[in-house]
Amino acid sequence: MITSLCLFFGALAVVLCLTPFLSHQFLPLGLLDYPDGNRKTHSLPVPRIGGILIMLAVLLSLSAGRMFAEPGTLAASALARIPWLLPGVAAVFLGGLLDDLYDLRPLHKLGFQVLGACLLYAADVRIHSLAGVVLPEWVSFAATMVWQLGMINALNVVDGLDGLAGGLTLIAIATICVAAWSSGRYELAALSFPIAGALIGFLIFNSHPATIFLGDCGSQLLGLILGCLGILWVDRAPTLLAASIPLLAFYLPLFDLAIATSRRFIRGKSIFSGDRRHIHHRIRDLGFSPRRTVYAMYLLSAAGSVAALVELLTPARGLAIVVFLLGLSLLVHLLGYAEFGLAARVWFGAVGRRVVDWGTHFSMLDQALDKTRNTDEIWEVLQRDAPALGLTPTRMCLDGKSYERPASAPSHSFEMHVHLCADQYVTFAQRSSDPFAPVCVSSFVYSLRRQVVRLNPLSPVASAIINDQSAVAPRTLKKTRPSEALDVPSAASRT
Repeated sequence: MITSLCLFFGALAVVLCLTPFLSHQFLPLGLLDYPDGNRKTHSLPVPRIGGILIMLAVLLSLSAGRMFAEPGTLAASALARIPWLLPGVAAVFLGGLLDDLYDLRPLHKLGFQVLGACLLYAADVRIHSLAGVVLPEWVSFAATMVWQLGMINALNVVDGLDGLAGGLTLIAIATICVAAWSSGRYELAALSFPIAGALIGFLIFNSHPATIFLGDCGSQLLGLILGCLGILWVDRAPTLLAASIPLLAFYLPLFDLAIATSRRFIRGKSIFSGDRRHIHHRIRDLGFSPRRTVYAMYLLSAAGSVAALVELLTPARGLAIVVFLLGLSLLVHLLGYAEFGLAARVWFGAVGRRVVDWGTHFSMLDQALDKTRNTDEIWEVLQRDAPALGLTPTRMCLDGKSYERPASAPSHSFEMHVHLCADQYVTFAQRSSDPFAPVCVSSFVYSLRRQVVRLNPLSPVASAIINDQSAVAPRTLKKTRPSEALDVPSAASRT
């Protein structure tokens, strides 16, 4: 216990003493975070040296502890492993530092992270077993990589407000420390103490309004540290419930990362792109000040920590997880992420069934068009099958022939006049109650252009289509009377 306290206060003293000095020494290197008026809302440039300070404090305190630790103790055996971990930690730290200096591309950052995780795996920081079951080598490697990369990027993503990433890490470290101490894992607790001391010293300068920031090197370093502590805990956890302690203690950064990745995937955006829809941004949008937003995030993180300790130290183990998961689902609902509701409607509701129905009908229509022998048969197929897709062809000029539907367009409809190529066009009337019909138009146009080339490949119209293979789709729609139409220019006329 005395060794652990010495490590704690040693790391705290290093941060408190070095911060004022290094804040000025590193300015010529360009380690400054400039406001951008969007995601970075601070008013003045702030030094990004928090990661350097935490790295120095932890290394110095652990080195001193390794020199003065009593031989044969659990703390001494844990500290003896530190030199073997340094290459992996240094790789991740270096990648973050280079990103702070030169704004690396996401894949380059990921390369440093993978290298660091692999070096730590080689140093035996790996998930050997789960709930007493020894894992195959490839499963151990895959699980270790996913966990380490997830933790590194989760802390990097959540570092969006003064004191947020550091405070969440401190809560998680305190949870692991209490759990380890109560379970007789004293070596794990000893490793947690200097990290906690460095974080407390850092938060004195990083709380709102912050005078120093973590930087990418700091946030990735903290994520790697939490990942390593989680692996050391899981590897000796006797049950699955015990193995879930790090998941509960670290859930908030991981949950934010999972939500952000899912949102971007659902919307077809790069998972590496940034936005202002993280959990702390959503809380800010509710009217909270930056300081109160951070406190709210602390409370949410503490809820997971309480659930972890209740699960570990009391008989109400399964109940704690059930209550926690219910609270988590309520949190998602309160944060109001529209993407998940819309995705559920598309995948599981009437919208999804409509998409499948539309795809089936269009496939049948396309096959019927491929069997036509002239433009007369194309018009007949469109008249017969297109209304099932919510589009009624009213006029068509194709390959020199014109066609017109005798009946007028239905009331309360959109009418779209779409140029295929040159003087070729087709006009559709769409029921305003069918929101999927506009999606069909580009597919219709592509299919019709293909039929023109197939039926008369030597015609000037076919040559023009071959030279311009892009399908044409309407970009905007407006509600009109049946007598009005929306003219959509051809691809050639837009260039």
